[in-house]
Formats: sequence, C-alpha cells, structure tokens
Amino acid sequence: MSSPTTEDVAMDVPEEVADEEELGKSGHGGPRVSAAAAAAVVGAEADGDEAKRPEDQLVCCICMETWTCNGAHRICCIPCGHVYGRSCLEKWFHCCGMPNAKCPQCGEPFSLDKIMNLYAPGNIWDGCCRMQELEALLVELRVQSAESHKMVAELKADLKSVVHDSAAKRNVMETAFMNALDRIDEFVSMKEPMEKMVEQNATPTDLIGFVEQNCRKLVQRIGKHLKPIMMDD
Repeated sequence: MSSPTTEDVAMDVPEEVADEEELGKSGHGGPRVSAAAAAAVVGAEADGDEAKRPEDQLVCCICMETWTCNGAHRICCIPCGHVYGRSCLEKWFHCCGMPNAKCPQCGEPFSLDKIMNLYAPGNIWDGCCRMQELEALLVELRVQSAESHKMVAELKADLKSVVHDSAAKRNVMETAFMNALDRIDEFVSMKEPMEKMVEQNATPTDLIGFVEQNCRKLVQRIGKHLKPIMMDD
C-alpha cells in the first residue's frame, strides 16, 4: 500500500485552515504576537526585560490606551496575532456589521469566537503611567516652558530699559558736573577783578553789587544744569 503523496495531504487540509495559513503569510500591519509570546512579554520580570518590551504591544491600537490584565479592556488577541483590549475589539467587530470582521492593523478576517483572552500578572503595570497621564504632564510642561520663556523675555526687556536709562542719567550727570566745574572756575576768576577794585579804592557798596551781580548769574547757570537731574530723581 503506497503512502499518500504530498499533493494528497495538501488536498485533505480544510479550506478554512488553508485560507488562514495563506492569509498569515501574506498579511501585513503592526507587530504580531501569539498568545504564548504575548504572555511571555507581559510576564517578563522587572529586572531589565520590562524595558525591552515593544511599546505597541502594551497599547491597544484601537483606543491608543493600555490594555488591562482583567476587566472589560483586558488583553486579548485574534488569530493574526495582533493584541487589543477586548472591549475595543468587540466594538470594532460589531461596527463592521458582518460575520467576519477584519483586523484593524493587517486586515485579516476574524470571527467573534476567535478572540482569545491572554493572561498576564496583575502587577504588570506597577510603576507605569497611563498615556493620558503622560499627555497631561507633557501639556503642563509645555505651558510652564512657554511661561518661563515669556518671563525671560520680559526680564530681558526690563534689564535693557534699566541699562539704557542708567546710561542716559550718567551722561546728564557728567554734563552737569562739568558745567558746575566751569561755574566754579568763573567764580574763582572773580577774584582778580575784585582785587583791582580794592586797589582802585572802590567803596564797599560797589564790591557788594559786583559780587551780587556775578553770583546771581552763577547760581542761575548751576540751577539750570541741576534741574534735569532733580526731575529724574
């Protein structure tokens, strides 16, 4: 009795299984994991294996939230190997409105009874943050960064204004100081005319009038240059 040939064995394979194998070879999409592989991934120890997990195996690709170890959104997979939260996958199946829905990632068909629950340790998410928490933290950090940049810009503008005002006041004070020195020189120069008047036997009244006239002009000139400084203060 002759043994069955390879072609005969191929003919005995059910059509559904053959279709699944063919789709498994030609399908494409995100990373796939079998139930055993997914269990190995989620059950990895936290001593370094956890840091090596692919991020897309920890997040349901339908709602973009992490799947859970139990409850409505527990981790499950379909024959093509893609992993989702069960509640999202069931909603997806019913939205398709046909006996066989297609995988959201690779497009391979699956039926409702082919959804398989995967089991993972209950403490798998210890120390992990949900995506919403990370997004909220990112938004908060961006707001703080924008406020910090605005504050730095305002402080730079204030500093520039203070430096400009200080330089302007310094110039005014230097000018006033130089003018005051000139007035002092003028006052000192009055000594010579006064000595001549004494030599010419000028009366005290003449000397007093000469001093008052020149001192009044000197005070007016000094006050004129000191007034801008007093107003700035």
